[in-house]
Amino acid sequence: MITAILTVGFALALLLVILRVEGDESIGYGATLEINDGASSAFVEVPKLEKLGFPNETTGTAESKTLDLPEAVIRKLPTLKDGGSFTFTYEVLAETYERVETIRKARSIKEYRVTVPVDTGTIEVVVKGFISANQIEDIEAEKITVGNVTVVVSGPQVSSSIDALETAAELAPTEGNAAKVATTKAARAKKLPAAKPVKPAKPAPSM
Repeated sequence: MITAILTVGFALALLLVILRVEGDESIGYGATLEINDGASSAFVEVPKLEKLGFPNETTGTAESKTLDLPEAVIRKLPTLKDGGSFTFTYEVLAETYERVETIRKARSIKEYRVTVPVDTGTIEVVVKGFISANQIEDIEAEKITVGNVTVVVSGPQVSSSIDALETAAELAPTEGNAAKVATTKAARAKKLPAAKPVKPAKPAPSM
């Protein structure tokens, strides 16, 4: 009897692992790009995106190759960070093309917010940069006209956050981590940190 129970329990646990693994993948559907071009509405989404690059930051490397290196092993040190560039492809609409082309011609630095769906929430990055190219692909009779845009990142990331609202800790807060969970949720939601519990007022001294 005990063996049968253990076998069933193991099978259920294995099934949960399999289901969890199969549900971890993320696809690009739902990813968005917003540009803050200084208008009163601030960040405005670019519609009809077909492809969206991610503004990946890299770190440079410097190598030391002196003739007296210990154990003849090259030493490597981190150097400057580089925001690099990213691209996006959009289906050409008159309003979108004009908006992107206006930013490019002005050679102005704007803020770009990329939001990517992941297994338990979203990854959001905001960078500043300028548009170096806004090129329409070859036009064909049976093909949707699209434009390819290159954004060069001009400096460090303005902000970066992971909004994962379904972690084990947040789903099942305990007495010991409840305050931390509340603060984490508030930070990820870009709100003020959770307020500290208010201590009850001391009773007024009796006369």
